[in-house]
Amino acid sequence: MDQGNSQAHDYLIINRVQLLSECGCSACGGGFSQSPTGDKALVVTVGEGGKSFIFCGGCGDNIMGRIASDDVRKHYVWDWAVPLRNGRPAAQTS
Repeated sequence: MDQGNSQAHDYLIINRVQLLSECGCSACGGGFSQSPTGDKALVVTVGEGGKSFIFCGGCGDNIMGRIASDDVRKHYVWDWAVPLRNGRPAAQTS
């Protein structure tokens, strides 16, 4: 399947069933994987409004390695970010 030079503009966060239009990691600002299969992402939900922050795999590993409290750790969950092209996961576009 030829992916050409097209870039994903949106990402589907699989387990949360969430569309992420702002494609940068909340820590480093880098983008998520352009691979059609996606990559892991760390999600934390904070505050009473339930605001979510999504981190790339590298930053997520760093964050999880520094958390000492199980009470804090329970707010973080690993997920998977899959790039979307034309409204569908990139692996399904041709």
